[in-house]
Amino acid sequence: MINTKTNQVYVLEGVWVALIEGTQLLKEIPLPRPVLSGRVALDEKNDRFYVSYGIQTKENVITVIEKGDKVTHIPLPYVEVLSMTIHPETQELYIAGMRVVDGKYAYSELIIIGDNEIISRLDIGQMVPRDISIDILNNYVYVSGGAAHPEFEFETIGVIKVIHNNELIKTLTMGQYVVDMAIDAKTGEVLVVLSPSHSRNEDNLGVRLEDTAIVNKGEILLIQNLSGQGYIPYVHIIRHPLVDNFFYIDARDKIFAGQKTEDGMTIVVEIEVGSPGEVIPNDFDIETGNFYRANYQDDTVSVINGTENIGTIAVGGGPMGLAVNPNDRWVYVGNNRGRSVSVLGYSKPTEIIK
Repeated sequence: MINTKTNQVYVLEGVWVALIEGTQLLKEIPLPRPVLSGRVALDEKNDRFYVSYGIQTKENVITVIEKGDKVTHIPLPYVEVLSMTIHPETQELYIAGMRVVDGKYAYSELIIIGDNEIISRLDIGQMVPRDISIDILNNYVYVSGGAAHPEFEFETIGVIKVIHNNELIKTLTMGQYVVDMAIDAKTGEVLVVLSPSHSRNEDNLGVRLEDTAIVNKGEILLIQNLSGQGYIPYVHIIRHPLVDNFFYIDARDKIFAGQKTEDGMTIVVEIEVGSPGEVIPNDFDIETGNFYRANYQDDTVSVINGTENIGTIAVGGGPMGLAVNPNDRWVYVGNNRGRSVSVLGYSKPTEIIK
């Protein structure tokens, strides 16, 4: 993740965090334990990089690396963190996680951290959180999820928890699994991708992209059928930062480019890309509108502009993280298998070996 105010890049790798500036590795900051299926978030204003560890034991913490140097650990015992994001205005850290009681998952929480302290904990009921979207225009927070868990006894349906003024005001039952959400910062609308089930189909190919929905001010505006797209693993929806009402649905070996209208979301074209594996890292160049997408299995990065794949760039082995610095338009690609970071600038791609 890039702090655009300092031009420094944070890269998470196993048991430490690398701090990079330009093409120079500044330092490696050790972590107290290996990161299993953790999450990261960056508060650019205060230069705080947050790391969770994907565990739910008494020893669980959130690690905060402040200004690339000071390390603080915030205790978060018996909570498995499943999603983290930074509030765009307050810079507070929002966490959605599952609370463990007597060795079992009991309920989920929305936890808010400010100035390295827990300032709010809200019980959001029995669900498995997946994503958090924050509507700063109307002061709404949405937490999606609802997939079945072997230790939860509740219906396996998609839900979106609606929080307003730090109170849980309703639960939207989507009737299907909520695969991903993306907030439209200009309108406060949330674009939602739904699937009939998150379980694998008989050929083990993934989820089926069936419907999209639009949610605004805690209400479902419409649900639109997109049947016929086939089974798609690891779907991710991304709103275009420069073109109003334009979005991408990233679906492993293809990307759907779409347009949002008064009638809903319409798929305009399918764009063929490389295969990303189980993670779909991507980012935009906000000057050119180029959309960069890392392809884990192909060791490449696809460059998409509008509805066309305009180029493919070879990088290190197994790219799993990607970010574009809007200040100099350099693209940083974290390579898992290669244990390196590829820097794509105006000259030949450079690799920083870790």
